Amino acid sequence: MEAKPATSNEKRDFFRVDEDIHLEFRTVSASFAEENYVGDAFEDSDESLRLIEQLNKIEKESDQSLKVLADKNRLLGDYLQTLNKKIDTIGRHIAFTSEESLKQRPKTRVSLSEDGIGFICERAIYKDSLLAVRLIFLPNYVMASTFAKVVRCVEKGDNFQVAARFYQIYDKDRQIISRQILKSQVRGRTKK
Repeated sequence: MEAKPATSNEKRDFFRVDEDIHLEFRTVSASFAEENYVGDAFEDSDESLRLIEQLNKIEKESDQSLKVLADKNRLLGDYLQTLNKKIDTIGRHIAFTSEESLKQRPKTRVSLSEDGIGFICERAIYKDSLLAVRLIFLPNYVMASTFAKVVRCVEKGDNFQVAARFYQIYDKDRQIISRQILKSQVRGRTKK
């Protein structure tokens, strides 16, 4: 018997997971998204999260230089990538083990794919609005931040179901999201 090709809905579901995470989002203007780093939208948050955002901002600012160096000298590029990972790990450990407030934040159930996110919120958000989105994956407190454009917002009981497509996402954040989706799929398979 021949295997049927997967439909677009089946493909979409394969790369989408439902996950409990710490989710923060803020509505931003198009000019803010064009002119600022996404972490700048969360300047009023915990000191520990600001530390992680600052480390991410520094890494993104130097990303192009790292690529040029890695093209010229692969070993140097690999070494600098390893140092980046070490600094990121130390920063996450310091930030998330010292802040009890992070552990007490409410979890949000999201539907997540590499292209976007769906979640329930208490207020309506207009279609085509831009959001600054911060995702903190549990239990390791791995963080990704990106802008997202609202593609749908429908009323669901007393709340609203929002669907947004990632917008101007950095490679590092896309890779973090991809890894978290893969880990979630693996956990789902092992439970079965």
